[in-house]
Amino acid sequence: MNVCNECLLKYDFCPACSMSYLPLNFAIFFFSLSVVFLSLGQSNSKASSIPYIAIPSQAPPPPLVPSVTNDRVFNFGEDTNLVAILQEIRGLLNNGDLEEAQALAQSALANVKRTEQNQFYLSQIRQQETKLYYELATKAMREKKFSLASQLLDRYKDNIALELSERKR
Repeated sequence: MNVCNECLLKYDFCPACSMSYLPLNFAIFFFSLSVVFLSLGQSNSKASSIPYIAIPSQAPPPPLVPSVTNDRVFNFGEDTNLVAILQEIRGLLNNGDLEEAQALAQSALANVKRTEQNQFYLSQIRQQETKLYYELATKAMREKKFSLASQLLDRYKDNIALELSERKR
């Protein structure tokens, strides 16, 4: 029988004193276990070697250059958003960009196929175009460009006649 030095009890196993050695026992166990697994892993590394793959590096992208033009590009087709075009035309008209608004209205009316679903919005765009012709004609008169004003007033009259014929239907 052994005598415990700390508690002076005569036991082969002192439960109170052996608990203080528990963390040291765990550290020794895990250290020896890791050495065993590392030595096993090193011996098999040459048999099943993984090929080296070079990962390419990417250069930073070039700096963004803001576009200088304010061109509004609309893709005219079957899925054209006529509400957005109409809002854009009205916005340009309110901002005083008459030529750009007139070009957008003219291209929308020329390139969008008239169907039953979009007939209302195309007539709204035509009404905006009619207003634009009148505004452009008055601007041309102020600038004393009478020939251009006469042409714009003729287009204005044609649009009014077209709108009246559409209302009669």
